[in-house]
Amino acid sequence: MEGSLEVLQGCPLFDGIAREDIGTVLQCLGAKTSRYGKGETIIAEGEPAKYVGIVLSGAVQIVQVDYFGNRSIVAGVGPAGLFGESFACVGAASAPVSAVAAEPADYLGVDRSGLSVEIGKLRRLGLIDAEGKRFKILKKLES
Repeated sequence: MEGSLEVLQGCPLFDGIAREDIGTVLQCLGAKTSRYGKGETIIAEGEPAKYVGIVLSGAVQIVQVDYFGNRSIVAGVGPAGLFGESFACVGAASAPVSAVAAEPADYLGVDRSGLSVEIGKLRRLGLIDAEGKRFKILKKLES
């Protein structure tokens, strides 16, 4: 996790979070890490859009397949990059795109289902202030 902390410090969601607090925030949010081989699907188009993904190492391609089966790479995401946040945080029923490992990749996923409960827990622990301004991650995930 030590190397991952450096990557997470470069992630926009963790901007303003002290390095020593990142582990606590991840634990409260129920974040889980997974490793994927090149070509493996992390999130498939049509699956429930319930995860905010962060690339810890490697690279992920965001892929869309059209009606005729043509595959288009719509984005590439490297270490500290986010994907799925726009769909997960707005409560989209399903992902309109797939996330596929372009090379071996380590992924950290945060399930949106417990975010509101866990944000309250973080406030009680004093990791965010009453307005939610101390950590941008929580403000972004709440809105």
